[in-house]
Amino acid sequence: MGRVAIFLCWVPLVLSVKTLQLPQTDPNVFRTETTLVRLDVSVVDANGGAIPDLIPSEFEVRQDGKQRPVLFAEFRRAPAPELTPHTTTTQSGTAGRRIVVVVDDLWMSVESVGRVREELLAALLAHVTPQDQVMVVGTRAGTRAVAFTTDRTTLEGQVAALRWEAPTRSVELDVNERRRRCMDVPGSESVLDVEFGDGSLAFIASAVSDLRSYPGRKIILLLADGIRSSCPEDRGKFEERLRRLTDLAARSASIIYALQTRAFSSGVRMPDQRNRKSDVTGPPVIELIHNEISEYMKKLAEPTGGYADRGNSVSGLVAPALNDASSYYVVAYEPPAGTFTSGNARYRRVQVRVSRRGATVRTRAGFYSIPDSELVPR
Repeated sequence: MGRVAIFLCWVPLVLSVKTLQLPQTDPNVFRTETTLVRLDVSVVDANGGAIPDLIPSEFEVRQDGKQRPVLFAEFRRAPAPELTPHTTTTQSGTAGRRIVVVVDDLWMSVESVGRVREELLAALLAHVTPQDQVMVVGTRAGTRAVAFTTDRTTLEGQVAALRWEAPTRSVELDVNERRRRCMDVPGSESVLDVEFGDGSLAFIASAVSDLRSYPGRKIILLLADGIRSSCPEDRGKFEERLRRLTDLAARSASIIYALQTRAFSSGVRMPDQRNRKSDVTGPPVIELIHNEISEYMKKLAEPTGGYADRGNSVSGLVAPALNDASSYYVVAYEPPAGTFTSGNARYRRVQVRVSRRGATVRTRAGFYSIPDSELVPR
């Protein structure tokens, strides 16, 4: 039997895999072409450290509940950060991660904005590599254009531009604007529609679109006190749009970490605010909203293979996220026939497990049943 070599052509979701064409005189010549699905998979041990030595046979992939053959698994790790912060600007052609930090200073509390301004720059400089390109943008900013740098002075300026302002009188949206934000407009059933009106999700949607043209691993860190629904009248439509956004992010090789900056609360008031017994002892039951991670923060991050976390320390949120994103597996599996279809899009759910004991696995939650070229025009 002739030797066969497999070549992988990496694109965000769909891979075209062809066998090597052997000489026509070889009696065992055959040609095949197989469509594979690519997944970026994080596998960590009980201490949160990456497990680097898994082989394809240790992975189990299920699509819509049915196990599929895993044909490829390769571990990748970003280089370690330098001890001395680098100050030269990275050229656009240099390999490395693109890191977009979206700070929701439009809706943050003054305390959260203050912590971000004090801690974010040092956390970034300590955990990015010489090849990484970074940008920091606040949702109060007027522009959503992606402008990467590794220059310390530029990063200082981006962080310094974050600011808190007292909220002004809110203007009630008219019925047409509410319908637009809830996708209740002609053509809104298209899977291409992931537009958000304003706030952090609008900036992330814009970043995901821009990042698609960049090669390599992309990381989006959202620092926010929470996520506001732009569609309070129809939760289902808002969540569907959110799922479309996470699918686009995963197809763009972008992983999202939703880092909630709202401080934890004991429910006990400060001394100058106490005037009742319950203010001293705290309420009998503290509402879940005080100390739980926002539901929408989880629904934004987890389907991309990232995670949502909450803490009073900004550096304690940013550093673990950047470390987590520094290593992952590229896994390719063969989907069943009919996975990708035109017309009505179905959501294909994906589950990944490994046989290594004590391992935790994170990857994208699934994808829509149409190829990249049709879902996201280039």
